[in-house]
Amino acid sequence: MAEDPWALRYYMEALHFVVHVEYATVAILFYDYFLTVGREIQFLWDRTPWNLGRTLFIITRYMPFVGTFLTLQADLLRFASLTSCTRWTQAAVYLNVADIVVAEIILTLRVIAIWARDRKVATSLAVIFTGLVLGAVVAVARVRVEKNPFGEALYATYGVCPPVFASSHALSVAHIALVAYEIVLLVLTLIKAIGHWREPGSSSFINVFFADGE
Repeated sequence: MAEDPWALRYYMEALHFVVHVEYATVAILFYDYFLTVGREIQFLWDRTPWNLGRTLFIITRYMPFVGTFLTLQADLLRFASLTSCTRWTQAAVYLNVADIVVAEIILTLRVIAIWARDRKVATSLAVIFTGLVLGAVVAVARVRVEKNPFGEALYATYGVCPPVFASSHALSVAHIALVAYEIVLLVLTLIKAIGHWREPGSSSFINVFFADGE
């Protein structure tokens, strides 16, 4: 049975809005980059030796450009092969997940640093982080590209790549895992911040966070 033409039109209008949001995201991304690239060259490229922190920063600094390009490409493709559509969509999703994982590693290392590298905190965070990442990656990887009448109708009518992840809760699971882990990091940071604030004669917590948390 043919899909409802109004449903197809509604999807295309929503996709049109999403693409404009993605264009705005690209503009903000480049605006932020050009605002800070001078300090990046001054303090990172000229002075900082290559280490784990610098490597992670470079990855999380430049990977969003690639991920955004892949996402736009997947949304703007018209009448490409279904195989190409699937590959572009999956590449965009996996790269964006990887970018989030790297950013969370940086936040995790910083929280461990403000806890003076406490072994229990580090071990607990490592276990929680690994479990949540594996759960999110498995949820995304298990999404199967199956025949989707709505997606096929979209492709036949407008040449739009079928929404591979639209019928799956995988991305929702990944975002829930992200929020859960961010809450853990926030709680640990607040505990340390309150303890630092109550300690007489202590230096600013912000200074500790940005200096000792390097």
